[in-house]
Order: sequence, then structure tokens, then C-alpha cells
Amino acid sequence: MINHKTKKIFLALSCWLLICNVCNAQNELLAKSRVAKQRDIIGTWKMTYQTVSPLFKDKSLFFANHQIFQFFEDGYVKNISSKKRLAPEKVSHLLQSMPKSNMYGVVDNGMLIIERSKHDLDVIAISIAIDDFKKALRSAASVLKKGDLIVSYRDPNQNLYMQRYLRRLTINPN
Repeated sequence: MINHKTKKIFLALSCWLLICNVCNAQNELLAKSRVAKQRDIIGTWKMTYQTVSPLFKDKSLFFANHQIFQFFEDGYVKNISSKKRLAPEKVSHLLQSMPKSNMYGVVDNGMLIIERSKHDLDVIAISIAIDDFKKALRSAASVLKKGDLIVSYRDPNQNLYMQRYLRRLTINPN
């Protein structure tokens, strides 16, 4: 039987380990990533991880578990959202057949702005891993690799409501 004093010590030690782990992850984030520039994001990306605040999550495709993004040099972006994984040839066909209708831009401070219309836009903090990480930044998250993007969505009050990791995807055209 564990006494009250032992429980307190165990609880304090557990809290300390959790805080140390979070601090180490934050230190690794600062040491192994930097603000992304537009040239860093040109290409096709597959989402490898997503976490969403329960206050925002709904059943819309915006929060779908499978996301593909294609950023072009001319400021256009295409996005495929799906509730199920798509075959590579299907992804390639969809991206080729989609019109370029959504615009994006990257501001110097690492803010990615995606505009679907004048009244529908996302403001996203974006950074890029410049080295492989040793630990996951969040529980259940994939470990970031050099070149991965970390995209953090914020509401109008600058509160983080969603974070995604994106990894470069090579697609063979049909």
C-alpha cells in the first residue's frame, strides 16, 4: 500500500518529468526549425499529423485526416481533403484536373495566408525543420524530419486551434 507522502512525491516527480519533456521538446523546436519562406513551401505536401482543438473540430473536410497541399511559385495553392487515404495516381489526377483558384502568400515573419475568397482566409504560422528531430513535439505526433513543415492555425484572437505537420510528396505525372 502506498502512503500519502509517497503519492505526493510520485505526483511531484511525474509533473517535473512532464515539464522537462515539454521544455526539451520546445528547445529542440527552437534549435531545429526556422520560419519558412515561400521558396521552402513550393511543391506538393502530404499531412503526416494533425491535432485540432475540440472547440473547433467538426465533420467538415477542412479537418479531414488526409490532406494534400500543392503550392505553386505563382502564388496559387491546391488542396485535396479526404476522409480516406487516396492512391498516388488518384492524387496526381485530382491535382492536375483542379483549377488554380486559391491564392497564398508568405509574410516575412513566417505567416502563411491562404485566401479562398475575400471573406474566407486562413492565417497560419509556418516553420520548417532544418534538422531531424529526436523526439516528437506532441504525444501521438510523428517525429519531424529535416524539410517537414509545421503549420499552426490561429483564430482571429491568435489562439492556436490546429496544428499540422506536412512532408514533401513526390508525385509522378500521368
